[in-house]
Amino acid sequence: MDLVTIIIPTYNRFDTFLKKAIASATEQTHENLEIIITDDNSTLNRQQQDIYITNLIIKDKRLKYITSDTNTGFVGNLNRGLSNVTGKYVSILFDDD
Repeated sequence: MDLVTIIIPTYNRFDTFLKKAIASATEQTHENLEIIITDDNSTLNRQQQDIYITNLIIKDKRLKYITSDTNTGFVGNLNRGLSNVTGKYVSILFDDD
């Protein structure tokens, strides 16, 4: 079964959408997944977000969390995720979908 990568780019959406987007990705029936969450230097509740995602990674090794020290905008954040893909197929899941 081919590896599928799901990229979730995010910025300041931890309290509103990000948790639901991550849950949506981890609950997929396709089992061979890599889920890359890319944060574009969020400023709202960043510490809570980092702790939450780190705890998820401990439970689910399919998750990867990539953060930036500077805000590069949507395209830069998405490209950061794309440069870390190892799957054969890639899907983008926007954090508010």
